[in-house]
Amino acid sequence: MSFGLEALNSLAAMDPDLVASAREKVMAGQKPAEFRLESFRGPLAVDPAERVILAEAGFQFRPEAVILREVRPPLLVRDGAYVTPSNPVPEVQALLTRLGQSATAAAGIHTAILRGGRIAFLNVPGRGHHGTGWVIRRDTADSAIVVTNRHVAEAFAYADGQGSYLMRPLPNYTNMALELDFLQEHGHAARQDVPLVKVLFIAPSNSRDIALLRVRGPAVAALGLPLEDLPAVDQPREGMTVGVVGYPAFSSDADPADLLAYFQGIFDKKRIGFGQIRTAPAGDDFTHDATTLGGNSGSVVFDADTGALVGLHYGGIAGTANYAVRIDEVLAALHGLEPRTVALGLPPVQPEAVSPAGHFVGRDGYDASFLGTGPLLPPAPGPTWGLAQARDDDTGQPTTELKYRHFSVWMSDGRLLPLITAVNIDGMQSKRLGRDDKWFVDHRLPRTAQIDDAGYKNNPLDRGHMVRREDPVWGALDMAEQANLDSFCFTNAAPQHEGLNQKDWLRLEDYVLSEARARGLKVSVFTGPVFADSDPLYRDLVRIPQAFWKIVAVVDADSGTLSVTGYVLTQGDLIRDLTQEFVYGAFMTYQVPVALIGQMAGLAVEHLAAHDPLPALAVAEGTGDLRFRAVRGPQDLRL
Repeated sequence: MSFGLEALNSLAAMDPDLVASAREKVMAGQKPAEFRLESFRGPLAVDPAERVILAEAGFQFRPEAVILREVRPPLLVRDGAYVTPSNPVPEVQALLTRLGQSATAAAGIHTAILRGGRIAFLNVPGRGHHGTGWVIRRDTADSAIVVTNRHVAEAFAYADGQGSYLMRPLPNYTNMALELDFLQEHGHAARQDVPLVKVLFIAPSNSRDIALLRVRGPAVAALGLPLEDLPAVDQPREGMTVGVVGYPAFSSDADPADLLAYFQGIFDKKRIGFGQIRTAPAGDDFTHDATTLGGNSGSVVFDADTGALVGLHYGGIAGTANYAVRIDEVLAALHGLEPRTVALGLPPVQPEAVSPAGHFVGRDGYDASFLGTGPLLPPAPGPTWGLAQARDDDTGQPTTELKYRHFSVWMSDGRLLPLITAVNIDGMQSKRLGRDDKWFVDHRLPRTAQIDDAGYKNNPLDRGHMVRREDPVWGALDMAEQANLDSFCFTNAAPQHEGLNQKDWLRLEDYVLSEARARGLKVSVFTGPVFADSDPLYRDLVRIPQAFWKIVAVVDADSGTLSVTGYVLTQGDLIRDLTQEFVYGAFMTYQVPVALIGQMAGLAVEHLAAHDPLPALAVAEGTGDLRFRAVRGPQDLRL
């Protein structure tokens, strides 16, 4: 945490003799106990004279603290329950006996253990376990909000100054990626991983040591947590028995004898520590004496007898006390979340970012002869939807096709969004390049005919690539880089709710691209929204599509025949009542007959549907017309 207002005010209010004794120790050439926490940021919010005294007194900033000796070791967790030590001291034995006799306490402890996850880096060499995250709210079947400390979150994310929080970049221009593992139990090889998908809130440096994250994945559903919020303690009281679930990490600063006695050389594994509240809140902090180490940063403090939430642990003074923020501060941050976050790695773009005149001269666009089986034209607009008029950079003449490197976009007239996109993928020449993430407006189209960043800022809408960024990135390096940058044009985006779980859709895209790369295939992909008059109007700017379609064309390597398959992703439940309440609902990716996509999206696809194997497979499998086949992985595809 930041050693700021909350720590120093609490220090003065709860340990009034400590600052005074610091003066005495400085005069005597001695140093007081260390204040242990993981990072130091921001000015000391205290009188300058006291600041100097504290600095001269040798207050050092370290991870967490062992408070009481020979009393309360943190207990290992196995199979979701704590492991009773073989020879506990009488006080620990009495405590565990009392808690074990209460069904309410047992249920609360079990829930607290389930909700604790180990935060870990996925792509940062030399960085592994990084603190604890705790599920404070489950908002959908597989999505949850996790609370941790600011000083934990600041290691991988930062505020952009415009109300959003972005992941820190790595030297290779990719963003840090993290996950939570809700197991990591000693002697238990299984894992229960869930990706971190968004940073929702990081408290300012002069505020509470709180951060809120969103995780999403099957592991959340597997926890079996209720959607209802947990009860919270109104007023923590001195002597209250509390528990802390976390992943204490090895600390070179701790006393080796303490580490051996308390942890037996076992670190980074889930533990639960019990203790008592030492001092009731002075302001918004309180102290407790449960044993912790650095990996406990972000652990929630709960009432061991009831399971009710008490606070959020953030640091401590060795041999003196551990510190926690009252839970009502955490709940205030949770309730104060505004719909203003953006997807990780997508910093906002200034609306005036417009491609310069002549920027797209020489772009090849989509090649209908790319697959070598004769011209394969994209879907064509039906009578329902017209195409917007643009001006070609090469000829200066009107056109409806916006050509980019290896892909083309046809914009809808009146919807401000792409109606059809078409891209060629050459797996043999595919390149892997980092993201640029600088979105821009296409100068060839009137500003009034395309939606810019005004539709995506300060809301939970992501810029959803229609042509996936990596798909056209192939060929000579300069051409691949050009395609990479071209994919960030607003004409290639459509608003998608952040709650739209795209893992199955992305798996489909990953599968298409990975197969193209692995087998050196050429693939053509057509993508677009499913427009409907009932699509909700947002900010009087744009109607938000409730579904998207994709058509994949590939030549079978063995038979040489063309195969064309269709897919639909729906997000309808996710954007219901968007302007009033952000709803996270059902989603699914389906393989559907290409002809059905034509009906749904109002497009002419007969020339593509003629090569669709799905209807014949449906008859062969005895499943009728098989209008919707759920896609959860490559095993579900019928190509």
